Amino acid sequence: MGFLLFAMFFLTSGHILTFFYCLVRNLLLRSFYSVRHSKKDPFVAQTEAAIFDLTNDHRVKHGLPLVTRHSKLDASSLYHAKRMIATGEFEHTLSDGVDLGQRVQAACYIFQTVRENLAWHDDYIGATPNSLARDIVNGWINSPGHQANLVADDVTQIGISVRRTFSRVYAVQNFGKPMVSIPALLRPAKRTSFAKQTSSSKRPGRFV
Repeated sequence: MGFLLFAMFFLTSGHILTFFYCLVRNLLLRSFYSVRHSKKDPFVAQTEAAIFDLTNDHRVKHGLPLVTRHSKLDASSLYHAKRMIATGEFEHTLSDGVDLGQRVQAACYIFQTVRENLAWHDDYIGATPNSLARDIVNGWINSPGHQANLVADDVTQIGISVRRTFSRVYAVQNFGKPMVSIPALLRPAKRTSFAKQTSSSKRPGRFV
């Protein structure tokens, strides 16, 4: 059913090339996802898992349903983390002009709503995945814009990417709600983002 809605959206809106791009991309990705995940840095994988758990714990405390992890939101998060490292920029929209909605659509995630939290931490050497994840999530909780994303009631899925360099860790959260009905396909997508904000943490870091 989800695939039929996905196909109907693109074929009736004139985005035929985008439809076939996403179809081929998904077939190719499916063939090497298991290999890619098996080779992931264990520290990174454990930190991502801890961020996911802490996020859902926080949502439960606020009476909200759990979000589920989605591979396409993982992909859009990973792309942005890699681009920030490559460019040295730390923004929701980098100098290439590609914004959150465009990144998520490029990952073939057809959404009603998308939200994003970013963070980086210096001096992570000696931290455990759990302690690093807690510092990152606490930084978001203590920042109004990021807190609003964590407890948003208009999202159902999440993607998380943690990437590290020699001296810094980058974390990206992409929240989303997919289009799930024919009427939803006819409504304009809602894109939510927040202006740059800073927050203190036990470890030097920035949050946007």
